[in-house]
Amino acid sequence: MDDRELLQQYVETQSEEAFTELARRHVNLVFGTALRVVHDSATAQDVAQAVFIKLARKAWTLRDGNALPAWLYRAAYHEACNAVRGESRRRVNEAEAMKFSDDEIPTASAWEKLGPLVDEAMQRLSRVEQNAVVLRYFEGKSMQETGTALGTTEAAARMRVNRAVEKIRRHFARGGVTIASGALVAAMTTHACRAAPATLAANVAHTSLVGAGTGGLAHTFWRIFAMSTKSKIVITAVIVALAAAIPLGVQRQEITQLQTDQAQAATHTKSAAATKPATQPALTLSSYETELKRILGLQGGIDLTRSLLDFASHLDAKTARALIEDLAKLPPTEKNKIALSALVDRLVRLNPKDALDWANSISTTHGRELTLGILFDTWSNIDPASALAAAQAYDKPALREALMGEVLKNMVRSDPQDVLSALLHLPGNRTAQEIYTEVFNTWGSSDPAAAAAAVMNLPAVNNRNIAIQGLVSGWATVDPQAALNWSGNLPTGEARTEAINASLHVLAQQDPQAAATYAASATNTNTRNQLVQEVASQWGQDDPQAALTWVEQTLTGAPLDETFATSLAGPLTQVDPQAAADYLANMPQGGGRRMIALMTIASTWAEQDPQGDLAWLQSIPNANRVPMMADAVSNWANSDPAAATAYVESISPTDPAFDKMMAALAENQASVDPKNAMAWAQSLPADGGRDAATSALLGQLSTQDPVTAAATVISLPTGTAQTTAVQNIATNWANQDPAAAAQWVLSLPSGALHDTAATHFNSVVQQTDPATAFTVALTISNTTTQSNQLNRVLGLWLQTDPVAAAAAAQTADVPDATRTRLLNTLQKGPTATNATPAAAAQTTPSN
Repeated sequence: MDDRELLQQYVETQSEEAFTELARRHVNLVFGTALRVVHDSATAQDVAQAVFIKLARKAWTLRDGNALPAWLYRAAYHEACNAVRGESRRRVNEAEAMKFSDDEIPTASAWEKLGPLVDEAMQRLSRVEQNAVVLRYFEGKSMQETGTALGTTEAAARMRVNRAVEKIRRHFARGGVTIASGALVAAMTTHACRAAPATLAANVAHTSLVGAGTGGLAHTFWRIFAMSTKSKIVITAVIVALAAAIPLGVQRQEITQLQTDQAQAATHTKSAAATKPATQPALTLSSYETELKRILGLQGGIDLTRSLLDFASHLDAKTARALIEDLAKLPPTEKNKIALSALVDRLVRLNPKDALDWANSISTTHGRELTLGILFDTWSNIDPASALAAAQAYDKPALREALMGEVLKNMVRSDPQDVLSALLHLPGNRTAQEIYTEVFNTWGSSDPAAAAAAVMNLPAVNNRNIAIQGLVSGWATVDPQAALNWSGNLPTGEARTEAINASLHVLAQQDPQAAATYAASATNTNTRNQLVQEVASQWGQDDPQAALTWVEQTLTGAPLDETFATSLAGPLTQVDPQAAADYLANMPQGGGRRMIALMTIASTWAEQDPQGDLAWLQSIPNANRVPMMADAVSNWANSDPAAATAYVESISPTDPAFDKMMAALAENQASVDPKNAMAWAQSLPADGGRDAATSALLGQLSTQDPVTAAATVISLPTGTAQTTAVQNIATNWANQDPAAAAQWVLSLPSGALHDTAATHFNSVVQQTDPATAFTVALTISNTTTQSNQLNRVLGLWLQTDPVAAAAAAQTADVPDATRTRLLNTLQKGPTATNATPAAAAQTTPSN
């Protein structure tokens, strides 16, 4: 699975395995980037932890998984700068920077000075250029792998990488540091990719998931077993593949290689075995259990997988089944699932039909379906025809289609024609649609002519349209111009439009001039506007100024402004923020397009030059600039907190952005030194941001030391700052230690503050501990808020312990109207409420 698929898996199911695999893949990048800035292994590991916590919380915002390495790089760099206040280090490195010749590879000590300057120059590159450099040099991928990850050709990737390296070199030259391109490439190739400590990936993955508040593995399996049968089979097979801690294709290669090695070894020893009497007795089940336990104690990854496959290859069917039953009694850890996969794999290779009969006899539904998913995944790689026939024999339609899907997905690369024939017997469900996409994507990249002929003969319109998209996506990777020409000849409709967009997307990355010519030639105005925006979004990543010039020549009015706002504002700001600001000044006042452009320019400018961004924002008479200015101050404080603080203190307290900027400063300082940050906040004048800063500090402190935060919040004056701090403390403390948090909430005096704390505490614990949540809700003084909270908690409690819930509702000391509402909820049963924690968190006490 690629990064995009793993991200999607994590976002949709909170898969611990998917997140762990992402951490394993990219931990070296994050650790190496941090180490160049902080020059301390322990601090670099802390930075890596913070970055992956951020990823766990913000994964849903990443639309393009293939850009994840660059996102992680930027996050690691900024987090590391925050850790060491890197401005002074930058000046030292500039002063000590050396001059290199093309044939000189900088030493490790020279890289210690050069590396931070490379990171600084990287911040000036476009997102696409950053991604290219990160993939090529920071993650050590080949140029071909870089092109694949970027969705383009090897030649195009090489062009982007070379252009980015030259920009880095020119940035050095402007700062008085001379380095030849060859030496720069040698330095990054040799030193940029640094290995993280062996256990760091697993540690940061686990801690990040805890820190981000995800449900972890147990929640993932609950989600799986609550799904339909079809969905369960598909997802469990994916989870098992992820559990191997290596890509699925690599896993299968290892299996194949291991089998080849074993076959060769068997050939060499066959005659000796025939003449030499056996001297070792057969191992007992207990001995096999001991050996399996020893193997599971090994380090993970490919070595563990090979060891388990080798171990399983010596087992008979009876022993393998017994060991599987042992594993079923253990927690579903990553290593246990790898072992389960290896043992089921062994059963299939011994006798797939016997293995199938055994799997069907498993008593528990989830265990049976989990095993079937693994079984058919293995079987379809050994004997796809038999596996497909067995899957088709199931009576239950959902199970049949899910298992057929597993087999057909594994047959895609070997025989797309046979897969297509089998797909015609599947209805137009999601499983079939996914396979249609995979079949024609693979087919389109290898034999687009045959795939193009086959796709138009598909009988179902829906499946045909989906297949067209897969075909064009695969075809465009090898010949985007041909894919575009073919797409343009399709019948008018949604499929044609999407196919053109998909192929034009790739062509614009490789040859923006050709893509621009095609887009501008469209006769339909709406179509032309859409195509121009698609080309601009790609061209702008490489050359935003040229892209904007072309767009201005092609579009006018609202379409022009929309294309600038959505596709070009960010890339242009990266290379010339003043030019982006000048364009914005000429856009019509009001409207969503101008606001989108304003926010994009502000956030991008803040990352590069927060001081310049703030000066520009101050000139904009717009109340919406408040959060943008706070963002700029936060970025500035990462590199130069003293300058950022001086700037904010120079602003009038009556400025609408003042309190937000003070809060941003406080949060930044709290991440470095909470104690001194609190002293600084308390020293501020009452009308000089003290409340805003203290509230923000308490929000940060509540994640580190909720006891101190809770003791301090009472001293704040009544108002928004105190209320916000109480909300943060109640939520964060409930996530860390719900019992202690409950005691604190109950100790607060009756009133609005108590009600706020109780409501936010309950938003966290009402599903896991409805009894405590009900008790806390009873102490809420506002009758409307109390009634809403009690009814919400009761609805959830009825789902897990209806007897206890009914008893609590019937004996609760509440007003008559609230009692009537609770009794009505009891009569309706567990489905009486659809309340969610998110909804509960939005409920605030009313006065």
